[in-house]
Amino acid sequence: MVDFLHENPERVFSCKKSTMYEVHIYGSETADKGRFEVFVGEEVNTAQLPTALCAKFFPASDYIKVTLAGAEIIGDWWRTFEAEVLPGYGVKQHESYVIQSYDGRFLGMDQIENSVLDVLVPVKK
Repeated sequence: MVDFLHENPERVFSCKKSTMYEVHIYGSETADKGRFEVFVGEEVNTAQLPTALCAKFFPASDYIKVTLAGAEIIGDWWRTFEAEVLPGYGVKQHESYVIQSYDGRFLGMDQIENSVLDVLVPVKK
């Protein structure tokens, strides 16, 4: 993705926001083996993209935003989230994905202690 962004600084389909996203899509091997698909990208303003790219559409949903800081980003925060936070709100995770939102607060894995990351989790009652 970094190479594509560098090689294509003027992307007419881009919304020009300073936020990038990482979407984790869970499947049949997630629970047992911890495997999931990862898609990285940005918000776009059209469904017509260059052939080098693909678009992902997500169904409408309510979301809970979790803001993680420092070591929480690489920790197992989701265990507490699933066991305590979701039941406390009377909701369950709605879909089989989460969206990580990277903005200027995320300084990189080499500076994880000073970084902040938002995670959007789709939920339903």
